Amino acid sequence: VCEMRGFMPNIDGDGEEAPIGVISVLTDSDGDGRMDASRVFLDGLVLPRGLCWTADGFLVCENGNIWLCKDIDGDDRCDSKALICKYSPGNVEHSLNGLMPALDNWIYNAKQGIRLRRTLRGWNTDLIAGRGQWGITQDNFGFLRYNVNASLLRGDLVPCYSAIAQTMNSLVDVELTDDQTMFPIRPTPGINRGYVPGFLRSDGSLIDANSNCGPVVYRGDNLPSELLGDVFIAEPAGNLIRRQKMLAPDGAPGKKRVLSRNAYEQREFIASRDERFRPVNLCNSPDGTIYCVDMYRGVIQHGAFITPYLRQQILERQLDQGINYGRIWRVVHDETEPREPARLSQKRNSELVRLLASTNGWHRDMAQQLLVQRQDTTVVRELEKMLFEEPQALGRLHALWTIEGLGRVDAELLYELLKDTDEHVRASAVTLYTAFATVESMQAQIAADLAECVEDDSALVRMQCLLALASLPAADVEAEIANLLQSFAHDREALRGVLSGLGGREVEFLRSRLQHDGWDIQQDWRVAVLSEAATVIWRQRDPVAVLKLCHLLDTIPETRIWQQLALLEGLIDPPVVVRNRFPPSPGESEAVSKPTHAPKAGNAALLRLSSAPLAAERLTQSSNGRLSAAAARMAERMIWPGKNGQPLPEKQSLTPEQTQLVDIGRDVYSTLCAGCHHELGYGLSAKGPPLLGSDWLEDESRLVRVLLNGLQGPISINGDLYNADDRLSMPAMSKALDDEHIAGVISYIRREFLENAPTIEVRHVTALRNELRLRELPWTESELSSIGKSSAR
Repeated sequence: VCEMRGFMPNIDGDGEEAPIGVISVLTDSDGDGRMDASRVFLDGLVLPRGLCWTADGFLVCENGNIWLCKDIDGDDRCDSKALICKYSPGNVEHSLNGLMPALDNWIYNAKQGIRLRRTLRGWNTDLIAGRGQWGITQDNFGFLRYNVNASLLRGDLVPCYSAIAQTMNSLVDVELTDDQTMFPIRPTPGINRGYVPGFLRSDGSLIDANSNCGPVVYRGDNLPSELLGDVFIAEPAGNLIRRQKMLAPDGAPGKKRVLSRNAYEQREFIASRDERFRPVNLCNSPDGTIYCVDMYRGVIQHGAFITPYLRQQILERQLDQGINYGRIWRVVHDETEPREPARLSQKRNSELVRLLASTNGWHRDMAQQLLVQRQDTTVVRELEKMLFEEPQALGRLHALWTIEGLGRVDAELLYELLKDTDEHVRASAVTLYTAFATVESMQAQIAADLAECVEDDSALVRMQCLLALASLPAADVEAEIANLLQSFAHDREALRGVLSGLGGREVEFLRSRLQHDGWDIQQDWRVAVLSEAATVIWRQRDPVAVLKLCHLLDTIPETRIWQQLALLEGLIDPPVVVRNRFPPSPGESEAVSKPTHAPKAGNAALLRLSSAPLAAERLTQSSNGRLSAAAARMAERMIWPGKNGQPLPEKQSLTPEQTQLVDIGRDVYSTLCAGCHHELGYGLSAKGPPLLGSDWLEDESRLVRVLLNGLQGPISINGDLYNADDRLSMPAMSKALDDEHIAGVISYIRREFLENAPTIEVRHVTALRNELRLRELPWTESELSSIGKSSAR
């Protein structure tokens, strides 16, 4: 177990960086199901926040490092500690955690966009889309589930092994419920925004989800079967655990087609009258039940974000006292039967193979991990036999991914699995076919094999089939690709998700399509494909990819203007749709949501190209008014050497001190800000608004005030309403960041997301901090609007 003993030792968090965190080994010496002995495995850690078993030892994530910690002599004490990788540590509430081995043999985490995999040559690190905030889980088929503080349940609409799942797109990080209502059984005034009208009921209890974390999809076999597949979510601010039932998907994957609901009518799975009951993590246990980690303390909000209101609540009720009483619960039922410890590490490989079809998801996962990490290929024949004789689809699915982990996937085997009765086995087989796409002698046969899946009943299989076919250079797959594209064209979000899975090959994919004669005919589905592909490319803000696309535009003949229009009109930042993150409070009318559109041209930072996009220049002179206007809009968002007869303008030159300040700000943004506002400033659903081209970046005084004191309530961004329901707030950073770091991050985002914006000076932050030293409440837009832009000076 991970003991984060340094977290908030007092209300101000003083001494939090002390290396007093430990990893302990708990033992049940008498077999009664309760742990009765504890030994320290590893100590001297600063805020350790996650661990994961491997055959080599334990992975421990701690303060920006992932360590591999080994017990060599078997005394339950770490003898060797090696660095596997580093990450941005960030604030403790916004740092990597929840290391979880998934179906595809990669280890995923919450918060950071990296994943790990153990190989015979060492550990591999892969950069992927970041997910969630605290805790991550998977269902039986490898679909990842997670959440953030005020978004109850989020997840991917494609499994982790899909290329689509590795990039941020419309099928990744999707909100899976539209109802955030909580039902505590006690007043819960001790929450950070309890002062906001409508945040608490008249009895003082929390209305809406506020601190969701530690989710788990129940996959065990020692609780009633009706719980299988349900997602259990910890909500420590409400002193409760939610049971969320997943609803069956309806048709092809799409953003609004997979939802969930509370399993009960206006009540919770577990709720406590004890204010110190703080469930923060849930997991499937070896005995088929659920474990619940309970921090059991009064203060769970990190000091950097504590509002004056919450500070008063803490001191009045002495919630900062009694901080070392964390507990682990086992959730049981009247039907639950005590079981002997599984001890899978002591089982032979043949026994582990049989456990791949266990009714207990923990056993299936651990058996797969053990077999893969032992790398004993003598079991491959047994696994292959299981693929065709095991009646349980989950057993066949785990057997296939175990073979993948052993590096013994066979193309003939995969072809047979394309006929499996289970869509997840078929989709996995199609995905693994891509490993052979680079073998020239096999490409024709692979294309022929995959052609048999084009009309599969499963949208998931068709998605994976499209990605697999797109990896083939063979010219004879165009008809199959066209059929697949047409099947998704009616669902723009699904289509965009599929195209995002091309992984940087979007332009080449488009070029292959446009070279075929069939594409000279304009049809709605072809227009949709071109438009969505251009959107995917533009969202990457990669100058090389955009230049490639411009070159492609230049090769399209005048007889196909519709293709140029589709591409050019897709080359825009799509609108960020603002949704109310919570339903209206009882008695309140539902707020109207408006879309927050992309930054206005000329306001957002321009995309800087190394050479002229010839198509942009040529097409702006087109006699077709619609085409010339679309080309002009594209050109407005880019800059290149020789544009308007001028050399490529240099950004404001920086002094060495300013360069250092911007570098500091870049680190702060990636650590604290990108998790809510997106790495490229597009904003993230349920987290934070867009920054790219936002008019809020134009006023440095306003930005300093927001970072010092925070921001609440609806705001207008480029003329459109954001956060209409007033449930999202920007926390104050005055405690978390000093003046230099605040000046640095403001200088960075203005320079990165706003054209020609200068840096700011540290002294301006210092002056405002002194001026506002007595202010406790966050700002509202109306307050900030009444303050002149020059007030900071």
